[in-house]
Amino acid sequence: MPRASGALAVPIEAVAERTPAVDRTNELEARIDALERAVAMLRASGASSFGPARSAPVPPMQTRALAQVRSQLESQDQAVILEARRSVFGLSQQQVLERLGMPSEVDVGGEHTRYWRWRVDGKQLCSVTFVDGLVTLLSID
Repeated sequence: MPRASGALAVPIEAVAERTPAVDRTNELEARIDALERAVAMLRASGASSFGPARSAPVPPMQTRALAQVRSQLESQDQAVILEARRSVFGLSQQQVLERLGMPSEVDVGGEHTRYWRWRVDGKQLCSVTFVDGLVTLLSID
């Protein structure tokens, strides 16, 4: 049976980056202030402090892609409808934003459910239901 060694878990390089305890208090306070500013800037650049920072701006509504999805969902061919639904099933909210653009409406259905709808001139093009952040349903009403 192997014995536990008395080796340190922290690499020597990580310890060397720390400010020595002999540094003056002003220098430590300056470093703390700089870290607080950096954290504040990171939070400000993200959409939410609870979620990951957005890597790109939200694209505008993609009317061509939405019109294509609507025509597929209105098809008489069941295979075309299922393919349209399969193409978005399991996508994240970010992936849907990239594909369809900014929704017209966003509703909360429950603790884990979100509904996004895209409308043009009062006509609903399509809606997407997210459960726990992933697409579970694509439909037209």
